[in-house]
Amino acid sequence: MNVGDTFIVSKEAEIKAGNRISLVNIPVGNAVSQCRIEKDGGAKIARGAGSFVQVVAHDEGKTSLKMPSGEIREKFLRFVSRLSEKFQTQNLN
Repeated sequence: MNVGDTFIVSKEAEIKAGNRISLVNIPVGNAVSQCRIEKDGGAKIARGAGSFVQVVAHDEGKTSLKMPSGEIREKFLRFVSRLSEKFQTQNLN
């Protein structure tokens, strides 16, 4: 993001870098950062500059995220994440 850029925090925000969206609404294959792991907590996953995780699946009320280490973690769908600058992922696998 650059100075003057705007972003939206909403369950149904546009799929655009910088917007904060519920994980359930982020398509598989997109990169996200600043992921919450608790409802009222702050971001705990992919918080550092340039870090991100990849949405790899939505199944039975959870979203699976691929960590930079290759580990797959499941998260509840209701939590919000920020779409990464690398949100259209082609070379993350």
